[in-house]
Amino acid sequence: MVLGSMLREWPAFEALAKSFAEGDPCLRVAGLTGSARALAVAELLQAHPRPALVVVAGLAEAHRWTQDLKLFGATALEFPRRSRGSGAAATTGSSTPNAR
Repeated sequence: MVLGSMLREWPAFEALAKSFAEGDPCLRVAGLTGSARALAVAELLQAHPRPALVVVAGLAEAHRWTQDLKLFGATALEFPRRSRGSGAAATTGSSTPNAR
């Protein structure tokens, strides 16, 4: 992929890839917008295959990330929030604490 090879030549990406390869458990991709973040993650996973977890604020954003990662050739699964009736813990973004 042409974009991927260009991305790998960017010094900021090289530093991120080095941290990822060394097993840093928590990386943050900032300063990129839209699908560029997913492209960076997809390239990291292609260069250094291993399981990764992307945490986002909401379901719509999770769906966009999943679609973008797949577009860039990464295997991606989406884990939607469970409904309250299924025994889930408190949900992210809720102002009401879990009553359980």
